[in-house]
Amino acid sequence: ISLRDVAAFSQLMAETYPGRLDADAGVFLARIQQGAAQMQSLLADAVDYWATVTGDSLSSRTDMEAALCQALLCADKQITERNAAVTHDPLPAVTGDFEILTKVLHHLIRNAIEYCDASSPRIHISARRTDPDWVVSIQDNGPGIEPELQHRIFEVFKRLHGNEYPGNGLGLAFCKKAIERHGGRMWVESTHGAGSTFYFSLPAAG
Repeated sequence: ISLRDVAAFSQLMAETYPGRLDADAGVFLARIQQGAAQMQSLLADAVDYWATVTGDSLSSRTDMEAALCQALLCADKQITERNAAVTHDPLPAVTGDFEILTKVLHHLIRNAIEYCDASSPRIHISARRTDPDWVVSIQDNGPGIEPELQHRIFEVFKRLHGNEYPGNGLGLAFCKKAIERHGGRMWVESTHGAGSTFYFSLPAAG
């Protein structure tokens, strides 16, 4: 039986027997659904991470405006549920893979929303030219990261908040490896209690 089957059958039970399960059974069923969803997410992120680590360098042209539009579509439900505002300046064309860079933007936007305790997360994306690269920045109004912990957030399975927030510890590790595969680098600047800004550099297109 697959994880998809576990998730589907547990959902079917919840829909078929509403109000007919006792309190304990309802809690157990909810935990099964949550666990299956978390494991599916972990496996998907692990596949992405491994493919990024073992892949070749990339040299196609990607419009970061288009990649951001796709990333926002992927994050639409989360943006709506949290009443988040995502704004951006004009973004450039870079050298890189459209699908991978879309996933990088999606991870960074998702993280900024998930880790923000404010009632309305605010995220702003911009870019500046530093020959021969573009540097893209994602600024949020989250809780910030203490200086001594900033290097840890890009390590595989390293999570600063345990189970306090959702996630599996692979998102930022994937982002960093993906950018490095493109010949760029990723880093963060943050003030504890005053938000964070994630940066990554990519070669300019052409």
